[in-house]
Amino acid sequence: MKGIYIGVAIALVLIVLLYVVFGRKGSSKPESVEDELMRIKDKIRNAEGYREYYRSDDNNGLTVGGTILEQGIDVLVEILKQPLVKEFTQKVIQNKEDAVFIAEQIEIMGKEFVSLLKDNQILKCGSPLVKKCEQSESVQQENASENGPSPNKIVEICRYVQDESEPPLDNCKVYRTHKENIKYISDTLRKKALDIINDDTKRPEIYTTFKNITMSNYQMLHYATGNEEFAKKLEEGFPTEEEFFTQFNNMNGKVKLPAAKSVVEEETA
Repeated sequence: MKGIYIGVAIALVLIVLLYVVFGRKGSSKPESVEDELMRIKDKIRNAEGYREYYRSDDNNGLTVGGTILEQGIDVLVEILKQPLVKEFTQKVIQNKEDAVFIAEQIEIMGKEFVSLLKDNQILKCGSPLVKKCEQSESVQQENASENGPSPNKIVEICRYVQDESEPPLDNCKVYRTHKENIKYISDTLRKKALDIINDDTKRPEIYTTFKNITMSNYQMLHYATGNEEFAKKLEEGFPTEEEFFTQFNNMNGKVKLPAAKSVVEEETA
């Protein structure tokens, strides 16, 4: 079963790219991969307010960030157009319904992620670091001289700590990651993913999708990993739906969310 999850993990990492190829609906004339990618690229570029060579009028950081995003689209398109990449993506998911189903779950997770980011800042103002030194007595070991052991020395140990000032809510002097919010976002997304997997109405589709992807690619995984035993087990038969989810549930414990969001709500108000 471990090999099954490896195959699924590989497929899920690529599903965002695969949906470009398989996820179109209602088209009477099939498009080539190149046409499909360029259509999506043009759609992004035709969005309201989009400018080639993005420049922000009031935030220099967004000029850099927007340019990275813009060039990332171009790089991704060229990667997906490479012959072996197209061949690989075509082989990994051979069933269009499987790709669409996974893409729909990714959309659900994406919307949840966006919603969490709207309500939970990932940065916060921090207090400046100051140098704090303390004196400590260092015990010296005995030496071989006739004078006996060396006297203890007083040494100074210094470290940098945050000063005791109360950091502001904006216009920060120092920016730090908001660890509590990031953990809350991570825990909530994991719980959302488990809720999807544990949804009885979706379990048959989840099982079928995982089974199709695994059975379509187990030989490739066998050749890539050299795990012949994994391939032989799958040739004997894929686990039943009940066995599959029992194994999954044994691998995943319950997610514990933070008890309160007082810090989050205070800082995002």
